[in-house]
Amino acid sequence: MNVLLLHSFADSEQSINQVVSLGAELSKQGLYPYLLLLNQEKENSQKYKELLTDLRYDVAVANDKKEITPLFLKFKFDLIHAHSFLAFNLAQELSSFYELPYVLTVQKRDINVKLPEAPLQGAKAIIYLESEIGGSLTGYQEKLHIISESIDTDRYSPFKKGNPVKIFYNGKVDQYNRKGFLALGKALVLLDSAALNFEFYYSSNLESNYTAGKPLRKHHSLVSHLRETDIVLGGGRVILEGMAAGNAALVLGQIYGGMINRESVARSEHFDYHGLSGKESCYKNIFFDLARLIKNRRYLKEVQNFSRNYIIDKYNIKNTTAAVIKTYL
Repeated sequence: MNVLLLHSFADSEQSINQVVSLGAELSKQGLYPYLLLLNQEKENSQKYKELLTDLRYDVAVANDKKEITPLFLKFKFDLIHAHSFLAFNLAQELSSFYELPYVLTVQKRDINVKLPEAPLQGAKAIIYLESEIGGSLTGYQEKLHIISESIDTDRYSPFKKGNPVKIFYNGKVDQYNRKGFLALGKALVLLDSAALNFEFYYSSNLESNYTAGKPLRKHHSLVSHLRETDIVLGGGRVILEGMAAGNAALVLGQIYGGMINRESVARSEHFDYHGLSGKESCYKNIFFDLARLIKNRRYLKEVQNFSRNYIIDKYNIKNTTAAVIKTYL
């Protein structure tokens, strides 16, 4: 089966990593995926070159049929799968023109966005990457498939961990999570005053208020960095990717969700790794959790091992990709 995967550069980097990993696994399971990234110039795809090496892919401007038409002449696609609501209308248009079925994937953050009705109505299947249904998907239960996010645990595997402890924050800072990002900076200053040995790296649109922090270069590989860090902070998919790569994970989104460990997971079957529930983003809470991990290396290693094993067990890309393939048939 030849599958055209549609995604938009205008969406988050985390969701791009998700669709790239899915494409690689579809290929391993016998399908022939082709990834088309929309809304960006070809030069910017270099950031994802490491991820894209195993895939047939191209970059195009959204809705530019002149760029997309040659793909349909070259490849006989059997199905279209759109992974960003920004590509839903295009998926429907291509489906109508080439008489192909299409599947849509809806992210948790999009559940309360007013999704375009026509593509949802015409879709062969709708995949939702969460457990609770609501918002724009109400009324589509008959074609809805709940599938967990998936992580390529071979690609996101631990590599080089050592001294000093490396802390990493990843995320776009906006009006909702700005307080948490600033609270993190204050917590890091406290760690410095306690003479704890660590380094802080971050990938964000906002400069950290912790002046010793080291921002990542624009085209730095997130995958390779996560494999070498010890503690990851943020909200969303980066938490799962960081855990797969052997990081202790602290959820910091709109509010501070705390550390993900054996105890926190046991309290809830579906833990919130997006940072939408938990305590207010107080720098003292962040400081105490980070300090505990930095000072107690045995405990840090225990949490890191739990992180890796939990993702392998619950978010294995082989199992979730098999579930995705069933929606194609």
